Amino acid sequence: MFTLNVANSKQSNYIYFLILLCLIIFFTGLGEYGLLARDEPRYCHAAYEMIQNGDFIVPQFNYEPRFDKPILYYWLIALSYKLFGINEFTSRLPSACCAILLIISTYYIGKKLFDLNTGVFSAVILATSAEYLFIGRRAATDITLCLFVSLALYTILLAHNSNNSKIKILWFISSGLCMGLGILTKGPIAIILPVGIFFIYLILTKKIDFSNIAFIILSIFISLVISLPWYAAIHITTGGEFTRAFFLEHNISRFTSVVGEHPGPPWFYIPIILGGFMPWTLFFIPAIYLNVKNFTKGNLNPNIVFMSTWAIFVFIFFSLSTTKLATYIVLLFPPLSLITAHWLNNHINLKKIKQLLLTINILLACVVPFVLVYISNSNLNQHAKEDLQKGVLIYLILYILISISILVFSKKSLTLLFSFASIYGVTAAALLTISLQTYYNYYYNDLKQHALELQKRSIKEAISLNTYQPILVFYSHAHINFEHKAKQIKLIKSAVQQNKELYVVINKSNYNNNKFISNNLEIASKGNRYHLLKTRTN
Repeated sequence: MFTLNVANSKQSNYIYFLILLCLIIFFTGLGEYGLLARDEPRYCHAAYEMIQNGDFIVPQFNYEPRFDKPILYYWLIALSYKLFGINEFTSRLPSACCAILLIISTYYIGKKLFDLNTGVFSAVILATSAEYLFIGRRAATDITLCLFVSLALYTILLAHNSNNSKIKILWFISSGLCMGLGILTKGPIAIILPVGIFFIYLILTKKIDFSNIAFIILSIFISLVISLPWYAAIHITTGGEFTRAFFLEHNISRFTSVVGEHPGPPWFYIPIILGGFMPWTLFFIPAIYLNVKNFTKGNLNPNIVFMSTWAIFVFIFFSLSTTKLATYIVLLFPPLSLITAHWLNNHINLKKIKQLLLTINILLACVVPFVLVYISNSNLNQHAKEDLQKGVLIYLILYILISISILVFSKKSLTLLFSFASIYGVTAAALLTISLQTYYNYYYNDLKQHALELQKRSIKEAISLNTYQPILVFYSHAHINFEHKAKQIKLIKSAVQQNKELYVVINKSNYNNNKFISNNLEIASKGNRYHLLKTRTN
């Protein structure tokens, strides 16, 4: 009984540690900078418009139907807005929560399939891998899809391993539920990946039989029960337009042709994985080597075969796709974390861990000068460059000093890895926050301020001249004209001739080089990179 209590206490401490670590690295500075680039404002303002117009079936952005993605992620952001208000933090909150939920789930699956240490190691590795940490703090569908696909695969494996028929059915039903939610998040890929991975695993392990096929059909049926009602509703509401645009343009076309100027060679994802999985890349490379060696000898753990099948299938699937995005490959980080954790727990000692961590620190120290030079040569203004260089230098020096102390004084592998992961994760979150703050302030803050000015003046229509900046829509809540430049110029000339009030956001260099614009429009709000202009009216 005492041993059981000690074991339960140990598990509780691990869970508390994981939750605390996750809260720090995924919530630190989450709302300290505005919505970035194109994806975040589009998802978030679509959720805002959903709340405003009360239409929870057809997503809209810029007050026009948006058929790029299904509905679930918009619902999650809208729920966050309704519960906690509308701001940058609540915009990214659903992604951060999904990231944390997947980390805890990975801990559970690692403990269930292997042992307690593997569960803890895998969760810590996943939480602190570079790309996962970044995507988990970003308002986009990637981490939510990763959660549902991973949970579908976790539950499929648990069902497959169970000898209890009732438990097996419950797990397969759970996998169907997760696939259904994934289909509502990003489409058919949420069913293609889990089913494809499971069938290949069954082939490799020679376990294809009627019961397995029947159970996976049950999962597919459940997933369709969950997802089809909304797809049917939007098909009817849009007269089939969503079905055509989403499935043909945003699914089939993405796989067979380049969409959104995102091409890439077949090896595109190799450097993404190596860099995105840092600092654990030096650990998972020998883990993969050992697993390949064991597989050729026929003595590889079946659960590792499943994780390897998952990782390889995802890598090949997205490598074959003509359209490539770095964020797609995050779907193989959960199995890589489990494979690496299993290897760490079974084939490495304290001395080797210290050697690998020391190597990571040496490599990091070597990279620092190049980072500082890169910042120095960037387009940022001098003040921004100095602030960013100072912040990077301070955090990295503190990280190296603390991590060296950990290396010297740690006497247990578990303590060493926990301490290293904690200092690395906190440092990475802090560096990411200050870097994105600086980046945002230089590239996008003008646009945010101009958008807020439009909102202040209650302007409902404006033009973004020859530049697609969705940030303007989110912060102004106005309809922004992003049409072709020739059409925009025609509208501006018409407004000038009719003495009609019209607001235009324009890049500073375009303003200086366009005499018609500078002569006929006055500056309503001046910025370092963009100006907000207004037609001169009597």
